[in-house]
Amino acid sequence: MLGIRQAITPYDLKEMSAEQFHLFEPDPSSIGTPQVYFMLGKDASDLWQFGLWPIPDTVINLYVEYVKAVTDLSSNSDISVIPAKWHTSILLKGAIWQGLLFLGDTRAGTARDEFLLGVEEMKKQNQPSKQNHRVMFPSDVIIPSTTANLPANYPSYPGVY
Repeated sequence: MLGIRQAITPYDLKEMSAEQFHLFEPDPSSIGTPQVYFMLGKDASDLWQFGLWPIPDTVINLYVEYVKAVTDLSSNSDISVIPAKWHTSILLKGAIWQGLLFLGDTRAGTARDEFLLGVEEMKKQNQPSKQNHRVMFPSDVIIPSTTANLPANYPSYPGVY
């Protein structure tokens, strides 16, 4: 579990361990807007459970961020979590690295570096951030290299032409 936040308001719930929560000794029957979440362990179906405090007094939507544990590929029908476009550059390079490592080949270090570079490139492309967003302009527009000379009382907005 990486975190939980409310969907309507940008409020992140504070994580507490179950032990911290019990030491805190809040009224377990309190109702209101949740401020804290704590992990309770797995249920009989092997699914993680969490508690909220105070107990929500209305229906709320939560964004739950978590890391998914992937299983090993074991049959011909299993599908990799790695997107297909990266199979050659990631899976194959990783297999080559492991094979060279197994054989004690000195090229294993180079193969490892190529594999890790591929993984970093895949992560960069598959997890866009504000820094990775490209600004696209129409091809028939020329972007001026300087700002236009405007009257002194005209409001200016940096980066807007």
